[in-house]
Amino acid sequence: MSEVSSNNEFLSLHQLSLHIKDAIEGNFMGQIWVVAEIAAMNINQGSGHCYLELVEKNEKSLLAKMRANIWSFKLQNILNKFFQVTGSTLQQGMKTLLLVEVQYHAVYGISLNILGVDPSYSLGELARKKKEIVDRLEQEGLMDKNKVLDFPLVPQRVALISSETAAGYEDFVNQLNNNPYGYHLDLKIFPAVMQGDKTVASVLSALEKIAAKKDLFDAVVITRGGGSSVELSAFDSYELGKAIALFPLPVLTGIGHERDESVADMVAHKKLKTPTAVAEFLISCFVTFEEMLIDAKFRVKELLKEKLLFENNRIKEASNIISRKSLSFISDRRTELTSVSRDLKEFSLKYLEIKKRNLTGNKQAVSVETSRLLKQREFQLKVIQQDITAKSLLFLQRQQHQLLLIGEKVKLLDPANVIARGYTLTYANGKVVKSAKDLKAGEHLTTQFKDGKVQSKITDI
Repeated sequence: MSEVSSNNEFLSLHQLSLHIKDAIEGNFMGQIWVVAEIAAMNINQGSGHCYLELVEKNEKSLLAKMRANIWSFKLQNILNKFFQVTGSTLQQGMKTLLLVEVQYHAVYGISLNILGVDPSYSLGELARKKKEIVDRLEQEGLMDKNKVLDFPLVPQRVALISSETAAGYEDFVNQLNNNPYGYHLDLKIFPAVMQGDKTVASVLSALEKIAAKKDLFDAVVITRGGGSSVELSAFDSYELGKAIALFPLPVLTGIGHERDESVADMVAHKKLKTPTAVAEFLISCFVTFEEMLIDAKFRVKELLKEKLLFENNRIKEASNIISRKSLSFISDRRTELTSVSRDLKEFSLKYLEIKKRNLTGNKQAVSVETSRLLKQREFQLKVIQQDITAKSLLFLQRQQHQLLLIGEKVKLLDPANVIARGYTLTYANGKVVKSAKDLKAGEHLTTQFKDGKVQSKITDI
């Protein structure tokens, strides 16, 4: 038998636990503030007590872990105060500053009794982490990567990342489907968790699926529909920010941050406040493009009119020039012919005078030769006249053909023909309506279809 046992100098386990309790609670008398991350949190529905597991860790390993509790009589007050400041509730993964009492129980060991939570610390911690992420993205040159991508004039094929049960999703879809212009977008939703610790992984997974089919889409929209800074802290993730920055398609965000912008907003191609605002932006792209088409059609029509007038004047001028040159050419040929005839006559007279006596027999031959030369000159003149006439007619025919082609182009761009292909024009007070902002409730509208007009009245905008 050992010396200790023989002298009866031993402690029971309970006695030892009491010594440990005195040592621990004696060194931590009163309340202390502790920084810890909530690794797990559970509220007992029966008792109303909240049981937590608190941890501290670095990038490589877990440094400490301890149980904690918030008794039911304190729980609601703590949660209410935290919500009033942060707009969110305590949740897993949140780093907090806690007012605690250190307790030791002989059966359950060490635990912390939470008496209060400092919500401003959690907000400050979120801001600090966000700044570190933004600084890192800037150092890596990623902040403007998505912004420099070309945005399509008409984004018809849109991939939407959202939760189908979120109010923001309904707002976005309703705004698109009920747009006053009747535009249609091909919308494909990629469902994702938009709140809690699974948000980042879920959105990243949706982005990966879209990237695998990137040729099928023009742009990506991420919507949520608002929330507190704490609830939206998932969108301040470095991994999510980097994925958006490097995404091969333009990314639009409508997360709903009214007071601040998230990292996802900062690296996106374009940030809008709400899902409805994103939908309005997409519709505005269609409106702008249609206005460009209408303006282009008008300018083409005016240019064609100017071109037709110019070509008509040019043809008239060319016709006049040809006519003048033809008359001048004929006149010159006639003068030449007259001169030749006179020269021949003089030559003949002289020749006859000289050879009169000796060439009486050749007199007839000279006369025949003179007639032949005259006929030859007349034939040459007729050939020249015919050539000029043929070339003039060919030139005129070509100009008339060009006028016909230009006329056909004008007909194709005529508003009546455009309407016949299925488009409509809406008029208010005799003017084409280009934007809903130009209209007022109570105004009368006229909509021109290919087969008639429809009158309507604006009841609400």
